[in-house]
Amino acid sequence: MELFFVRIASLLAVGVIYMLFDMFNKRNIPSSAVYLLLAYSAALTVLYLNASIIIMSALVAVAVISLGYLIYRIGLIGFGDITELATLSLIFPFFNKPVLYSITQFSIPFAVSVMLNAGFAAIILIPVFYLTKYKIKSRKPILKSVTGKTALKAAMIAAMYSAFIVFLAFSFGMFYQGIEVISVFAVFSIIMLLFERAITDSMVEYVGVGKFEEDELIAMNLLSQQEVTKLRKKLKHFGRLITPALIKEMKQKRFNEKLPIYKAPIPFAAMIFIGLVAAVLFGNILFLVIPGL
Repeated sequence: MELFFVRIASLLAVGVIYMLFDMFNKRNIPSSAVYLLLAYSAALTVLYLNASIIIMSALVAVAVISLGYLIYRIGLIGFGDITELATLSLIFPFFNKPVLYSITQFSIPFAVSVMLNAGFAAIILIPVFYLTKYKIKSRKPILKSVTGKTALKAAMIAAMYSAFIVFLAFSFGMFYQGIEVISVFAVFSIIMLLFERAITDSMVEYVGVGKFEEDELIAMNLLSQQEVTKLRKKLKHFGRLITPALIKEMKQKRFNEKLPIYKAPIPFAAMIFIGLVAAVLFGNILFLVIPGL
């Protein structure tokens, strides 16, 4: 039992360390800290003193890194976020009994539950963070950023969520907390669509290669298809993710155009921390939707 609480404290410590580096060190965590935390979590895995659990824990961590790397190459998540999830999965490969809400977790890897919960937190916090930033930076009213196209997309999503809630209620007798979870998700998804332009404007800066940083993302949605095609022909390493190879190639070819770059993004390690706390207390947020399962 004491070791269980050591593991819980370790989860929280890892989450806090990554979050602080993400927030105050330009999203960079030193390699030494990454290796140290991985070694520590591996030691906790060995302390299970059960060969099958140790092997399963290692396999889950390898799967997290392998699949996470593919997502990283697409530009949807930072590599530091992947190593954090792998570290957390070594501490608890599975967490089948949440502390406050004892619903079965169907032996889903803990890292998966953390990531889904983090995504849910991001859906809520991203529009709050960036619309606040837009309001501070821009003199334009936020409603001015809404277009007929975004309003139509938001209305369609609202209708789809409403139909989904009705379907679940009739099919599974969904509890109130399920309706609340989906409703919150729906409201903030609609806000993100409705104010898509304002959110994007507050995330992006047009800068030259001299101000590019590794692992930043290019706002491809702000480039026309013709511009993207032209850049792909001109730059062999061009893609959504800014890599050292792309920066090197741009400098060699004296590329002097300014591109829309996502600068100072919301720290995703904070979302992961919220996700892991929620996973420990309540489990996978999706299982709150249909608690009768």
